[in-house]
Amino acid sequence: DILALNKLPGLASQPGKHLPFEKTLSGICLYYGKQHHFQTYLLHRLDQDTSGIIVVAKNVETRRKMHQLFEHKKIKKTYLAMVKGLVKHNQEITNQIPDNRGKLVSAITNYKIIKTFSTCTLLEVIPETGRFHQIRQHLAIINHPIVLDQTYGDYDFNVQFRKQYSLKRQFLHAHTLKFRLDSRNYHLQAPLTSDLNLTLKK
Repeated sequence: DILALNKLPGLASQPGKHLPFEKTLSGICLYYGKQHHFQTYLLHRLDQDTSGIIVVAKNVETRRKMHQLFEHKKIKKTYLAMVKGLVKHNQEITNQIPDNRGKLVSAITNYKIIKTFSTCTLLEVIPETGRFHQIRQHLAIINHPIVLDQTYGDYDFNVQFRKQYSLKRQFLHAHTLKFRLDSRNYHLQAPLTSDLNLTLKK
C-alpha cells in the first residue's frame, strides 16, 4: 500500500518551468510503479534541496486514507536542521507566514536542541502545520536561519560556512514520519545523507 523513499537533495518533487516531469520524483515514481504494476500517488512534497523521507501511496484507497491522516494532523513529522547561531532554548514558533501566493496564514513549528557547535546549532524540528517553506521561514524569523538556505538564510554566513565545510545545499532533512494506518503503527526513519553526515563529522 505504501512506498517510503529517502529523497536525495537536488531532486524536485514536481515539474517546473525548465524541469520535465520524467526528471522529477513524481515522474520517477510513476515509471517505477508501471514497471511493478501499480499506480503511484505522491502524498506530500519536499523542497528540491531538502533530503529525507517521502511517502507514496500505491493505490487510490491508501491515498484517500493518508490524505485524511494529513488533513486531521494524525501524521507526525520530524526534521533535522542546522541553523545559524547558538540556540538557547527549545521553543514553539507561532508567527504567521506568507503562503506561495503571498497571503498570510497561521503556522506552528516546534523545535528541540540536539547539539550546539561553535557558530551553529543542530535542531530537531516538528512542524504542527504544513505551510509553504514553513520551517525555513519560521527559523529565519527568530534569527536562526537554516545553514545555506539561499532564500531565507544569511548570505555572508553561508559563504563562510560553504567555504569551511564544503556543503553545497541547505542543511534540512526530513527525518521521521509516524502514523497509524489500518490498525498498524508506522515509524519510518530516513538516515542522513552522506553530505550532511560529513558536515556533522567536520
